[in-house]
Amino acid sequence: MINTYMGLTKVRQLESGKWEGKLAIGRFKGRIKYKNLIADTEEECLERIEYYKREYSIIDREKCAPSMTLIDWIKVWYEYFFVKNDTSPSKISTLSDIKRISNSTIANIPLEEISAGILQKYYAYLKVDGRVAHTEIFGKGLSESCIRRTHAIISSALEKAEEAGLILSNPAKKCRAIEVKIPVKPLFLKSELKRFFQAAKELGYYELFMIAFATAVNKSELVGIQWKDVIFKTGEIKIRRQVMYLHGEAHILPLKSKWVERSVVVPEYVLNILKTLKKKKTSQWVFNRINGKGKGITPLSSDSVATAFFKKTLDKAGLERRSFSALRNTFAVMALNNDMDVKTLSRIMGFASVKPIIYGFVPLVDKKKRSASLKIEKAIKGILEKTDCE
Repeated sequence: MINTYMGLTKVRQLESGKWEGKLAIGRFKGRIKYKNLIADTEEECLERIEYYKREYSIIDREKCAPSMTLIDWIKVWYEYFFVKNDTSPSKISTLSDIKRISNSTIANIPLEEISAGILQKYYAYLKVDGRVAHTEIFGKGLSESCIRRTHAIISSALEKAEEAGLILSNPAKKCRAIEVKIPVKPLFLKSELKRFFQAAKELGYYELFMIAFATAVNKSELVGIQWKDVIFKTGEIKIRRQVMYLHGEAHILPLKSKWVERSVVVPEYVLNILKTLKKKKTSQWVFNRINGKGKGITPLSSDSVATAFFKKTLDKAGLERRSFSALRNTFAVMALNNDMDVKTLSRIMGFASVKPIIYGFVPLVDKKKRSASLKIEKAIKGILEKTDCE
């Protein structure tokens, strides 16, 4: 049942002329716990009560009911439960996913009528015909990662609705689990890499993709590099921020965690490329563009890098389409083949642990090295067996 005491307010004027407000925020030892407020005016007191309602994630019970639509509740969930607990990059991707849900057939279904079957049919539709933009490049269906992200939003929102007593149970928990397939990591062969960079030179994208390859950064980190991050004396490039575009607006965001912030040492030839680029410097961004909306020079869009420029270069080189992460993945495999230890590689690529390297890239290294390690393992086992017999 709904917590009837949560969000209850009491406002009164004191003898001193000031206003006192009380807001029920929970229970302590069986009694209702209040947040006490003092303000000079009644309006200020009510404003502070509204502020603490958001601070303690207390929803307005008068606006919420089992009959409200799914999208209306998701907006309440985003405002009260999501925004203050998550990072900026997650906010932007979540807003995009909520917009997709708002344009779907399940958006206007009342909360009390949402069932596992309805959600399952919606996920099946997304997989077949859920994409709105860039269908000519990616196809009509959404990727499994996008569908899982949408499911996570709906499930989290319905979980809060269950806690608030708006629904009896969370139907998203009854959905058949969306299959998680370990994707085959896209890579370049040595011959393909040569053809790719040759095509990039002809199209004028060589510097962009060579720096992406040498630093093993992702697309949003690449366009977030500024000239102050390039230290020519030590040959380092600091990865400190990322740039994401939402509705045509550039958002400069911090990286997801402190582990992702790193410095990458690049070879001399990459520094020479950067020195040449700096002579043509037009802004603080290493890779920039002139914004057609009259906003001056802005950082390059990561979507332009990953779709327009990258796909165009692949077509020019006569190579099969693959994701932009193929450059980053190829760097990782080449580093392991050249005896770089997994700890160093994980730091270069911005991973908090070595697990993504061990499980994602070590199986892709040269077969000769793997067969050699198996022989060593057999030899060690043989020595141990003899020792046990003795």
